[in-house]
Amino acid sequence: RLPIQTQLMVRTQRQFEADGAYMHSVSNELIVKRRKLDPADAPSDLLNLMMNAKDAVTGEKLDDANIRNQMLTFLVAGHETTSGLLTFAIHLLLKNPDILKRAQEEVDRVLGDETPRQEHIPKLAYIDQILRETLRLYPTAPAFIITPKHDTVLAGRYPVKARDVLLLLLPIL
Repeated sequence: RLPIQTQLMVRTQRQFEADGAYMHSVSNELIVKRRKLDPADAPSDLLNLMMNAKDAVTGEKLDDANIRNQMLTFLVAGHETTSGLLTFAIHLLLKNPDILKRAQEEVDRVLGDETPRQEHIPKLAYIDQILRETLRLYPTAPAFIITPKHDTVLAGRYPVKARDVLLLLLPIL
């Protein structure tokens, strides 16, 4: 018989795997349903953008597994990075009252007395600039990992093999 701690770890791992499989299943279902829609009837949302976006260089689209993984990342980690971004943005705005005032003026001009809606977002250009600058100064996901598809040489001098794991630290870049 396994020790209690091992039993708990096995149970926890099984539950984690079951939960992951369920989340994959739901996400895959959403993608399949969306693909069945006429593009003219598809909502203008992030899922639609991911399904239709093409790489500017290769013309490749994201495959469904990548889209599913992106959806799960937004679901699981998106709230954390969003709250970090907003925390740093508020911190910077409070340290820069002139920028805060200009941001408030933009919101008042665009929204007036209305409740914010999706169509307001593109009109909030100054707010977008504030958020982008905040992310530049305080990235909420300061690193990510990439793996090359083919052997290559970076910057003409650093050989990298296919499947090597590269950690990119954004603040250093």
